Amino acid sequence: TASVLEVLARCGHPEGRVRQVLAPPWSSDRISERGRAALAAHGIAPPAAPDAPEPVRLGLGTPCPHCGSLATRPHSAFGPARC
Repeated sequence: TASVLEVLARCGHPEGRVRQVLAPPWSSDRISERGRAALAAHGIAPPAAPDAPEPVRLGLGTPCPHCGSLATRPHSAFGPARC
């Protein structure tokens, strides 16, 4: 918290405040469609939206943010893209 306040002050915002909110816990379900599009535009494969407007087939892959292919597989639990 202190380091964030220091950076805010250096950037001309000496009255900045930091509030840490732990509830409700963050989840990728909270990423908006705009946020998912921004992640994909930067080469990060966002998780599928939680509430699909139509039934989702089991086994549907995560689309590649570069080419849109569903022929993807996880390389690492911590990597941003799947292909």
